[in-house]
Amino acid sequence: MKSSIIDVPRKHTQDDLFGIQVYQNALIKYIKLTDTPITIALQGEWGSGKTSLMNLLRYNLCDVDNAPYYPIWINTWQYSLMKTPAQAIISILEGIINQIGALNPSEQKWEESKKKIGGLFKKMAVVGTKMEAGAVGLDSDTVGEFFEGNSGGASSDIMQLKEEIAKLIADALAKDATKTGFTFYIDDLDRIDPPVAVEILELLKNIFDLEKCIFILAIDYDVVIKGLKPKFGELTDANEREFRSFFDKIIQLPFSMPVASYNVDTFLVDALGKIEFFTKEELADAALAERLSEITRNSVGTNPRSLKRLTNTLALISIIYEEQRGEENSAASSLDKLINYALVCIQIAYPYIYNQLTEEPDFKAWNEKIASKLKLRPLTEDEIERLNSTEEFDEDWEKVVFRMCQKETYLSNRVFSVSSLLNKIAEIVNNDERLGEIIEATLEMSAVTNLKAFDSPKKLKSSEIDWTGKFWMPVKEQIASSLKTKMSIPNGKSYCLIHSCGQNFGYCMTYSVRNNIAAVIFETYGGEVVKQKIEEILAKAPADHIIRQFTIGQGKKNKNKWGWALENQIDKFDPNIVNWYAETFVAIYSFLEPEVAKSLN
Repeated sequence: MKSSIIDVPRKHTQDDLFGIQVYQNALIKYIKLTDTPITIALQGEWGSGKTSLMNLLRYNLCDVDNAPYYPIWINTWQYSLMKTPAQAIISILEGIINQIGALNPSEQKWEESKKKIGGLFKKMAVVGTKMEAGAVGLDSDTVGEFFEGNSGGASSDIMQLKEEIAKLIADALAKDATKTGFTFYIDDLDRIDPPVAVEILELLKNIFDLEKCIFILAIDYDVVIKGLKPKFGELTDANEREFRSFFDKIIQLPFSMPVASYNVDTFLVDALGKIEFFTKEELADAALAERLSEITRNSVGTNPRSLKRLTNTLALISIIYEEQRGEENSAASSLDKLINYALVCIQIAYPYIYNQLTEEPDFKAWNEKIASKLKLRPLTEDEIERLNSTEEFDEDWEKVVFRMCQKETYLSNRVFSVSSLLNKIAEIVNNDERLGEIIEATLEMSAVTNLKAFDSPKKLKSSEIDWTGKFWMPVKEQIASSLKTKMSIPNGKSYCLIHSCGQNFGYCMTYSVRNNIAAVIFETYGGEVVKQKIEEILAKAPADHIIRQFTIGQGKKNKNKWGWALENQIDKFDPNIVNWYAETFVAIYSFLEPEVAKSLN
């Protein structure tokens, strides 16, 4: 058993678990056939596998026997650590040139070039001082003037720099007849400040626009957009062409990481098998595999980094479960593991929704009260009409989910996936009456890996309260002084049951730790006929009787079940809570039970 799946870029020796070999091979062929100079951008969100693909390109183009290219690899984020933007740019340029120079067959020529290049760097440092005076840290116009030759002697300086680099490249290629050029791998541009990333792109375009040079950049177009805002302002339909033109000027071939084509199922089966979250027999079950795939598609998707975090979280949960239960009794049911899997997916993909589940696990009970607490925007009449016509949002709780998702752009773009995922969890649980209880118990496992600011007082879990000794036994003793009735107290549960002499009828008392709500309830299980008889009994109650304050509700799953409840928001440690339970129950029992005995037997 492995305890983790490491989040490092894939190497050529590792299996192609995501099924992208065809794209990798196509890029390799294209690069071997292309004219130079050319710049290729590997585009994709952070964690989508850009560095892994660059590793594979480097191996096949530079590291195999008789490979046609020299490799130059620069991690821009590492070169920019603890440096000002201007220092970072010069540091990256130095890093590239030093790697080229190290390949020069003549140490003397390399030393001569270093002196010339060093003098040019001093002039660049002066420009860098001006750049740091810019409002965003860099002044694109200043860099442009320098590299385009519009500032005095800069034209001859930049030509000298390019000539020295061209000489170094030519000398290195002349040394080895099997080499036809250089491939430059520029990684992690999307981890540095976007305006700085844009300046680096301009720098590479102006200095390394040389024959025999192929640049492969790992960057996201969204980073370019953010980096160009100081120059063009916010992206709009009116100026979108300016943003695109800048990108096209720098990049000759954009390649979007094919995340939609990733074979996630293969990766998941392999990873979940390694950490032994599911057994081999469970993973061989086609129905379970399909559920896992559907849950994954609606949450973490195909981002490799998110998938690795998912499997690492599940590995830790397995170990915690084993420690709690003991190694011999550690096996959880496949149903429990599937629910756990889904909740961890929500935790990673939709942390806001996950945090709401920790507050109220019974998501099918999310209502206007929850919406008001979260200050959710009310729906318009038109929105309500449109939502009612969609399967994902035709129920009240689903409309609350829709409103939750409007609080974040990311969630609003994935609102259908969020609803589908929650409905899938409800389908897996297959018990609306116990949905909240099951989700709450499962959340206790995944909560240890939740990223959340701990700025509020610790809330006691239901399992941490002595329900029998502190709650129900004192209530039972107080009731016994007035009534003779049979009371069942399940050990360690936040509810108790009181039997009735009537058929298909009973009483219970509950407490919700999440909302500090105490409730006294009486219920029927005989459908409309029994419900009608209870309503006839209630109609006889005096106008000022407490039973008149009870509200009715129908069972979520069992439509033959009806319940009447009176709730009271009262702290669990309030000394008056026992009195409230006992007095309320005695009042309703004394009124109802004689009538129930006559009507429901």
